[in-house]
Amino acid sequence: MTYTKENPYLASIKERLPLSRAASERSTWHIVLDLTGSDLHYQVGDCIGILPVNPPELVERTLIAARLRGDETILDTRANCTLTIGEYLLRKGTISTPSRPLLRALAKKASSSSVRAELEGLFAPDRREQLQHFLHEHEVWDLLESVKGAPFEPQELADLLLPLLPRFYSIASSKGVVGEEVHLTVRNLQYTSREIRRLGVCSHYLCEMAPLNTPTIPLYIQPTNSFTLPGDGSTPVIMIGPG
Repeated sequence: MTYTKENPYLASIKERLPLSRAASERSTWHIVLDLTGSDLHYQVGDCIGILPVNPPELVERTLIAARLRGDETILDTRANCTLTIGEYLLRKGTISTPSRPLLRALAKKASSSSVRAELEGLFAPDRREQLQHFLHEHEVWDLLESVKGAPFEPQELADLLLPLLPRFYSIASSKGVVGEEVHLTVRNLQYTSREIRRLGVCSHYLCEMAPLNTPTIPLYIQPTNSFTLPGDGSTPVIMIGPG
């Protein structure tokens, strides 16, 4: 069977070991994924694509800010299937970064004319960097909270979100050595914006959220087009210049 973004293999985390000290500013982990029975093959230079899941607490904050229960039924227009808005926010929509269409829609709904003018002004041609910075500084929930106005319908909100895309990680193992496993080195991204602690979606999922020894990690192999070792083992791969 061929596993793809649309039809991923469900792997389990076999090992999860910290590589950095507790006091380190960066949290880095060694992740071992079990591929037993998958018949997945990879070579040097290939990447692994992982479809992450948003943190449930981030989903809950988004539902509260949007004044939704979570059990409302919507249509996933990309996959052409129905599901609840809660499930959509968990697995399908990007809620860590607001989209530009969401910001435009929010500006129109703002009850304050000054807030409306401020948000619409961000789309001026000479304010592109400010717009990018503004979106980077917010998640969907705190953007919704900060702008008071008419609420979104569940379908309306879902249609305004960016899709939750797979994250790609370089493979840190050789299948000829580790067998039916794939090893990753993952930095568990955390940062602060607007005095709020933010989490990297996929790194948090792999390093803290996903259970061990449970086949819940949707993944597939993304083959390299050019970055690989030469077939001739005598070919030098490191060139040392003069001096």
